[in-house]
Amino acid sequence: MKRLALLTLPLLLAACGTVIPDTGRNVTVSANASTITLASDGSSANSTTYTFTNPAGAKPTSITSATVSWGTGADQSVTVAIPAINLPAGLTCTAAATDPSAACNYNEAGTSFGPRSLSRSIKDADLFAKVLVANPSVTSLPITVQFNNTANALNFTFTSRASGSAGGGTAPVEQAPAPVLQVVGTGPFSSNMSVNVSGNFDSLSQMDRMILQIVDKNGVVDNTSYSTTQAQATFSVDTTKLANGNATLQVIAYTKSGLRGVSSPTTITVKNVLNPVLAVAAPSNGATVSSPTVPARVTLTKSGDTAFTFNPATVSLSLMDYRGQLIQQKTATCTPSTDAATYTCDTSFDIAGLPADTYTLRATAQVVVDGANSTPQTLTTESRFTSNTVSVNPPAATISFPTAVTLTGGTRIPARIDSGSGFFATVSDDKGIQYVEARLVGPYAEGSVETDGTRQCQASGSILPGESEINVLVLNVAGAANLPYDPQDVFIPKLDVDGSTYVPDSKPGQRYDMRVTTADTEGNRNIQCVPVRVERNLARPTYAVSKDTTPSKPNTTPGELTFTSGTWYLDNVPANSRVAAVFYANGKQVGTSFISKTNGGQLSVSQTFSDPGTYSVKWLIEDMNPTLTASTGVVTSQDGGYINVSRNPK
Repeated sequence: MKRLALLTLPLLLAACGTVIPDTGRNVTVSANASTITLASDGSSANSTTYTFTNPAGAKPTSITSATVSWGTGADQSVTVAIPAINLPAGLTCTAAATDPSAACNYNEAGTSFGPRSLSRSIKDADLFAKVLVANPSVTSLPITVQFNNTANALNFTFTSRASGSAGGGTAPVEQAPAPVLQVVGTGPFSSNMSVNVSGNFDSLSQMDRMILQIVDKNGVVDNTSYSTTQAQATFSVDTTKLANGNATLQVIAYTKSGLRGVSSPTTITVKNVLNPVLAVAAPSNGATVSSPTVPARVTLTKSGDTAFTFNPATVSLSLMDYRGQLIQQKTATCTPSTDAATYTCDTSFDIAGLPADTYTLRATAQVVVDGANSTPQTLTTESRFTSNTVSVNPPAATISFPTAVTLTGGTRIPARIDSGSGFFATVSDDKGIQYVEARLVGPYAEGSVETDGTRQCQASGSILPGESEINVLVLNVAGAANLPYDPQDVFIPKLDVDGSTYVPDSKPGQRYDMRVTTADTEGNRNIQCVPVRVERNLARPTYAVSKDTTPSKPNTTPGELTFTSGTWYLDNVPANSRVAAVFYANGKQVGTSFISKTNGGQLSVSQTFSDPGTYSVKWLIEDMNPTLTASTGVVTSQDGGYINVSRNPK
């Protein structure tokens, strides 16, 4: 059994059998020579033996390169790759006695700590050739060699001499590269094609770049799309950019010294089956159209030299609004060019009755492409454009609170309000809402209560003789910048009739109009009137509110919300009432629930909680009892209470 006290981290790693490159540079190296001599042509019959020693307990490591330096400048060193020398871990065993490279298992008997050494001979010409290129005629030049993952550098003295004699001689001559290429697969080729290239650079050369040059059957030369700074590379060539037919490929290699080598030409055959291109030429994508008639032009153009059949030569055109809803559809007949390479299809759309908006023109055609199957292929394209024709459509507005009440027998009476009453309306527009305002104007005679808000403004007539005119702004709300046609709910919980501009109580036989104006961003307006009476000390039902949560007690689970939902209740609501529940989250209105006619029972609404915050509900009620009672027509705003939701710490 091994003594645990002797275990070290390197030894434990070795015992686990995991080979991890040694980045600690524990390995030492020595050489059997201290002078290096090369002939002026770079040749030498000599080799130097290097001994690498991994200390006891060290991890396995690999020696794969050597950096030779003859100065401190950036251009006075070179790193040379060498065949890998794999040093075993710093353990000795029976196998290592006969095989210096054998790996030892620490758990086997006879294994102990011990240094391990390997010796390798490296030809001087292989390791020091580039020293000679930089120093073609030198005597006793000090140089150092640092192998990767070793702790020490080796010092040598380098000398060059004449080749074959004691004097004269010339430095070795750098040869031009001899690049080659190989096309993967056999033709004809379509889509992407793989081409392997190799520069075959001279050992004395420094590579600059390689370029793959392609000349298609039309003589079009491409020598910019495919280049590399690697001595070997693989290019993925997009043959769809080449004309169908024979193309010639050559690789051109360049050295830093300016030498150039060109491979033998390789001929391949390109045969792509390309669909013709369907495009909307007018209106172009992103265009703005100001005329009520939109000219539409679609083109179908041959791709490369792939022929196609277009019969019948027609294109289906669909005009859609911003939602993708179909507005108009037409079929355009197409006219071919002289060579039948391009078809042009023209028609137009009348958009005079449409609002200014963004529209999509979608074109669809069916073609049979030569080389593909005989089944017609469907081609589709589209273009989005904007119409800036002025809309004359007013915004839409539905006023839910207050509203007139229809009694049994058909008589209509005004709503009854005070400072405890609220307002609710839903507005929308094809462009956008600019503002919503409401004014109390009057007084008018109590009769003439219409069922249509626009006619109500006309039916109210003139201010009663002898009365002071009232025209008080009670609300002004900006548009919410919603998308076109997206409705906006406008809710005001309290109508201030007791403020700085006081609205007197309605006298017997008199009433006011709540005149609601909704304006869109183009200045179009929708004006409606709701007949109301201002009556302080109104007789209201005794509404009761309550709420509960799910779960009933706060959830204490770490990371979870204390409550997941809440329910708000409204009791003592007379039958035939109209009720709206307006939901809030952190003070922001987030939704509405509307009940058009109650049955006298309890009302409830629920809200799900997805985030921490304060959630609440405000109720708005109008007693619409067709049998006249003390509270018929009374509008009441009732706070339903709030629920605080938090998230438990994790």
